[in-house]
Order: sequence, then structure tokens, then C-alpha cells
Amino acid sequence: MEYLSGFNDLFAALALVLGAIIGSFLNVVSLRYNTGRTVGGRSSCPVCGKHLPWYELIPVLSFFFLHGRCSKCSAKISWRYPLVELGTAFLFLISWAVAFPGGLVNALGSSTALMQGLIAFLLLCVGWSILVVIFVYDSRHMVIPDGLSFSFAIVGLVHLLVTAAETLPGGIAGLFTWPYYLDLLAGPILFIPFWLIWKLSKGKWIGLGDGKLAWGIGWFLGLAGGLSAITFGFWIGAVIALLLLAFQNISGRAAWGKKLSLQSALPLGPFLILGTITAFMLASDLFMIRALAGF
Repeated sequence: MEYLSGFNDLFAALALVLGAIIGSFLNVVSLRYNTGRTVGGRSSCPVCGKHLPWYELIPVLSFFFLHGRCSKCSAKISWRYPLVELGTAFLFLISWAVAFPGGLVNALGSSTALMQGLIAFLLLCVGWSILVVIFVYDSRHMVIPDGLSFSFAIVGLVHLLVTAAETLPGGIAGLFTWPYYLDLLAGPILFIPFWLIWKLSKGKWIGLGDGKLAWGIGWFLGLAGGLSAITFGFWIGAVIALLLLAFQNISGRAAWGKKLSLQSALPLGPFLILGTITAFMLASDLFMIRALAGF
């Protein structure tokens, strides 16, 4: 948690604002992905078709100024929009604090530290942005497109290589020595259990897209963080599923947009992503991989 001092920075506030703006764009991407629509078209109300002026597209604020309704037809605006914007803003803020643990001012004294911090911030933001799109898309369609999971895996690998170049003895070559090659193998290691479950169940118990996402998580966080993220993801999924069932039984209303039972399928991707955020923030090593391997 050494990065907490990185919040004491004017630029951290700018990272927060940037995250909200990018989150607004990610809402568009997640809704238009695989629909044949480009992300460059004007936003409009899905009910009445009204084109939205710029002042109705201000991240987070516009939703509350409009009281969550279209200004023309009064159709409800989904809470997903401000939540994605706030969530992305939070992830960008955390990324800034990790990239510049002592604040930007301290990094200005060294051009190397400044460049390393900016590269780390950029890679983290790109990775989180892809995960946000996967989160929304999987929640709506219960599938993770290969294009998104492969893109995240590439970003995860680049993040791993850049981190190795900056921190390991021997740079990137250090990844091929014990114990650091465990992080290089983290992607395949985390993918294999998902592949086995998918193969044995013939795709009935789990989707292979979740395994491809786990591959990227392994490279993004390393083996210790990746195993922790997957574990947190299953725990969070179990707790949320039980809470949804309890809400449904008490209120008599459908949860997750439909009636749920113990046999109901829920998208696993969003829970794995929540687990990834949790493991990243806590720098978790639930299985003591770092201590056992001697990192």
C-alpha cells in the first residue's frame, strides 16, 4: 500500500477526470462492439432517437442533472453509464498512484523515473479500459469476444516485459531465470484449469472465454497476483450470487434481470475482473507464491 502517497498530487485529480472521460467513451465501445456500428457516430437516446448535445454527455454529472432520464422523452437512462464512468475514474486514479507512488513532483527529478511512471500509467490504463469493456459486454451478452481477451493478454504481456526491464536483474532476460519465469508462465498456468473444465464439461460449466481472460490476468498481475485475482473472483461471484438469490426471495422480484435459481448461469468474467481489481489494490499473494518461490 506504499502507493497511497501518490494520491497527494494535483495530477492525480487530473487522472481521475481523465478516467471519467475515458469511461464515457468505453460505455459507447461496449454497447457498439460487434454490432457493426462505429464508435464515431453521435450518441442518441435509444428510445426516441434524439441526438445528445455535448452538455448532456458530461461524464457522471449529466446523468444527475437529467435526473437519470432523457430530456425529450423522459425514458430512463441506465445506471450503468455513471457507474462505468466512476469505476474507470477510480481505476485511473489507482493506476496513477501506483505509477507515481511519491507523486509526480518527486518523479520530475529523474527523467528515467518520469518516463517509467508514464509508461506504467499508460499500460495500466489501457489494460483497465479493456477490462471495463469486457465487464460490460460479458454482463450483457454472457460472452467474452476473442478480440477483447487477446488484446488484454497482449497488454498484460507488454506490462510484464516493461516491468521486468525496469526492475529485474538482467532486465527482460531475468524473466527466464528462477523464480521470475513463473510470472512469464502465469498466463498459461491460469488458463489450463479453465480449459480442462471447459473440455470435460463440453462447454456446459464454463466458457473458454473466461480461460482466455484468466491468461491475460496472469500476465497482467504475475502468478501470485493472478492466482489471488482468480480466487477473489470466485469468492466475489459466490457472495453476489447468494445476495441476488436472497434479494429475489425476499422481494419477489427478478434479480440480474431474470429469475435466478441455484442452477442459473451468471457471467464469470465480471467477477474475475472484480477479483483482479481487488488483488491489484491489495498487492495480494494469497498462496504465498512470492515467499515460497523466493521473489
